[in-house]
Amino acid sequence: MRWSLPFPRVYREFLASANGGEGPVGDESYVVLWAATELAGHNRGYKVDPEYAPGLLLIGTDGGNEVFAVPAEDGSFVSAPLIGMSPDAIQTRSTTLGEFLASFS
Repeated sequence: MRWSLPFPRVYREFLASANGGEGPVGDESYVVLWAATELAGHNRGYKVDPEYAPGLLLIGTDGGNEVFAVPAEDGSFVSAPLIGMSPDAIQTRSTTLGEFLASFS
């Protein structure tokens, strides 16, 4: 998979230094951020429907039914349910990686 649209610089830097990660975040949340080498495979595997999730690059999950993504149009960080994903179910969490992780507290 080739991502030809803007991808947040700070997230590219995160992948270059940590290359993904997982663990508890905040009081009751869990985050899995996929390694750079896993992004294409997971995006193909989850078969994101372009009609329901246009321009989303999936970057991880909560280990359950919630997926985390970066929309092509603005490079923010969003979440959406894996089952029942639709444009109105996509929730913007933040515009930066730090705020994204802080949104779980």
